[in-house]
Amino acid sequence: MHKGFQTYWRKVKRRWWLLLGFSVLLKLFFGIALLIMLLNISQLAMPTVFLIIYALSLVAIILLWSIALLPSDQKITHQMHKQFPELEYSLKLLSITDLNAVEGIQQAKIYAKLPQFQAVNPPIKWKPYFYALIMTALALAASTRMTLNSSEQVHEDALKADYQIISSLLENAEWGRFGYQIKVYPPAYTKMSSFEWQPDRKVPEGSQLNLSSFGLPAATVVWQNAENINLGPGEVVERTIYSSKLAYIDY
Repeated sequence: MHKGFQTYWRKVKRRWWLLLGFSVLLKLFFGIALLIMLLNISQLAMPTVFLIIYALSLVAIILLWSIALLPSDQKITHQMHKQFPELEYSLKLLSITDLNAVEGIQQAKIYAKLPQFQAVNPPIKWKPYFYALIMTALALAASTRMTLNSSEQVHEDALKADYQIISSLLENAEWGRFGYQIKVYPPAYTKMSSFEWQPDRKVPEGSQLNLSSFGLPAATVVWQNAENINLGPGEVVERTIYSSKLAYIDY
């Protein structure tokens, strides 16, 4: 074997392996980016288990597809003979150790014609996947931007709708008529008719009170500082007085 050919051959093999690994990664990233882009555009949510199974299946398919491209001495020799006709299909001569004078001259001649190892191009098509990955990444970025804009628009529309509802409520609220009403139903023994309570008017013990509010905001009614009744808009609360302490109602 020619003394420099073994090192040269090792570099060619290493480059073949690197290109093959790079090609596998490009295909894997392209497949994953394509799926994410389609899910992003369609706004579908996939379970994590499905994504893991998809990625593993994609890896398995790519590896099976790449088995035929694994470097071997025979494949590299065939590729170099095909790519560099000036080698005269004589690469095997460089691996022979026992040569006569004529074969030694021919071996030196072939070795001198060897190209740089970087010029040896394995039959690995990685450029189409590289360009496809770039295009998919750009499309993914654009779809992500569109999705974010759509989400922001939905959020903005929701805020506008809430604002319109609140504005409508405020416009239709009876601010000028805000207040509450207390209807008093005296017990039967008093033989009194029901009446609408007015400030400082006596309320017989045992009377039933019907409290209602109208307009906005909510009202709070205080009975002799003994109990607070919070009334929301349009809410009705009923109470019955059983203690003489509650003979008056303050507000």
